[in-house]
Order: sequence, then C-alpha cells, then structure tokens
Amino acid sequence: MTNYNKSEIMKKAWSDFREAKRYNLNRTFGHCLRLVWTQAKASIAEAQKRQAIAAEYAARQAERAEALARNPELAAKIEKLSYAINFGTRGTSHGKGSFATCEEIFRTHDLIAEKQRLESMLLEVA
Repeated sequence: MTNYNKSEIMKKAWSDFREAKRYNLNRTFGHCLRLVWTQAKASIAEAQKRQAIAAEYAARQAERAEALARNPELAAKIEKLSYAINFGTRGTSHGKGSFATCEEIFRTHDLIAEKQRLESMLLEVA
C-alpha cells in the first residue's frame, strides 16, 4: 500500500482553490482536491515505473558488462565501432553549418548495424 503525504495534498488543494477563486474560475474545493489526488496518484505510479525501468536497465548493463568481460576480442571490435560511430569515419570534424554527405551517413548507418549485430552475437554467446 502506498503512503501519500496528505498534508501536502491538502495544502496543494487549498492553494489551487484560492488561485481558482482569484481568477474567477468556477471550481469547488472538492474539485480541486480531486485533481490534486489524481496528480499524487499519477506521480507515485510514474515514480514506480521509472524505478522499474532503472532496475531493468541496470540488469541489462550488468549482463552486457559480464558478456564483454568473457569475450575481449569481440569487446574490442564493438569499442572500435563505437568510436567510429561517435567521432566519424573521416577523422575530420565538420565546421559550423556543414553537413555530412550521403556517403558518410550510409557509412555510419552500416557501422551502427554492424555494432548491433556484434552486440546481439555477444549476448547470444553469453
């Protein structure tokens, strides 16, 4: 069972009610209280969802790190591809206002596909 900070909920409801009254909005205190409760429930659900996603991400990262440690030559290939993807294949930086050529874009796309293939191979071996 989730515990809610009822004091904060009531303070927020009263604050919303006073603000609605100041701007001549036709809201009752009950309506404001219902809205604040809905927001509180949604924020708790969102926090739980984020916590589950963070735990799943940490588990995947741990599994990946373990697989990389078991297969160092594949890890070196993946690292090399990551560097090429992040810093370009030409070795020159683009100046302000310049764009990558189609050839560079296709090359980067191919590098990303190769990296994904190697990482899936790595996790299959594990």
